[in-house]
Amino acid sequence: MIAPQKSEAPPGGGAAKVTYQSQLSILPHPAFPSRPAAACSEVLAHLLRGEAVTGMGAVFQCATTRLAAHVCYLRKELGWPIESTARAIVCSDGRSATIAVYHLPGCAIVNAFDAGAQEWLNRVDAARAAQRAKAHEAAQRAARMNVNRQCAMAAA
Repeated sequence: MIAPQKSEAPPGGGAAKVTYQSQLSILPHPAFPSRPAAACSEVLAHLLRGEAVTGMGAVFQCATTRLAAHVCYLRKELGWPIESTARAIVCSDGRSATIAVYHLPGCAIVNAFDAGAQEWLNRVDAARAAQRAKAHEAAQRAARMNVNRQCAMAAA
């Protein structure tokens, strides 16, 4: 485990203060996902823009139901310090549930932009827009695949 760095002692003595920023500065810089059209890239793009992302939000914002898997990959494989906060919500049927809300600390966002995040975000935005432009073709392909499956099951 990497020990946290301490800032200089305040004037007049006293203990040095350990800061989250100082801890981040000793870690290797996180990597950006290599596939800009992937849903995982769009998840990170929202986080880098300072947005909080939830599972339901990811369905509508990023077209993925696998937010927790993307966050796990971004944390463990690429080194992003994504934080989560539990939030209680009310469901439409009257129940309450606890959900995870994911976000990046501000200093991680600043460090990412210093390392070229804007250029990467531009590539992600362009790739995801191009992918969304082909949504109609993908829907037609999916419909054909489903018809073929039904025919195969009926023939068996």
